[in-house]
Amino acid sequence: SEGAALGLEMIAQTFQPVLDSFNRGEISVDTMLRAVKWDQRWGWPAEPYKGVFDAARANSIPLVALDIPLQLQKRIQLEGLGGPFSAELQTKEAARYLPDVFAFYAAKREVGFATYANSILVPKYEELLTGGQLASTDAAVLTADNFIDCQMLRDEAMATAVWRRLEGIQKDAFTQPVNAMVVLVGINQAWFDLGI
Repeated sequence: SEGAALGLEMIAQTFQPVLDSFNRGEISVDTMLRAVKWDQRWGWPAEPYKGVFDAARANSIPLVALDIPLQLQKRIQLEGLGGPFSAELQTKEAARYLPDVFAFYAAKREVGFATYANSILVPKYEELLTGGQLASTDAAVLTADNFIDCQMLRDEAMATAVWRRLEGIQKDAFTQPVNAMVVLVGINQAWFDLGI
């Protein structure tokens, strides 16, 4: 196994082949950022991250994409995880993003989840909804419950991607296991020990 890897919330797992090219030194950090559509997908400037990415590559620390695709995020924000989409998610995408459906739904019943949702996720939902950074600005269409479902799926998918890399389970471009992984994620993924 390799030493360590650097997991990135801000890059969807579907872009792992781009990160692999960067990891191998085939493309520059600027080319990588364009290819992963950084400016369209992430609300923060890339400049502060460039040095981290270059240092990781210089030290043979592979970058690992953790997030779910933006299109999937938007679908969940608009439709939630119920109805016909739930069946599709469980069959087509569950193996990748949601390997333990029962544990995923049980998480909402964990001690502290309501506090986490009401004090962290709902205010973030309101901020992003008002700022026009979600799939809709209409709270009747994009509900807080749908946003929470989306955030939970993102967290589960990121945790699964980390676990797969640590175990060396081959999904997409994940190949060699690593002994440790540092993840760059927002603070909302760490509050109350209920994020990733």
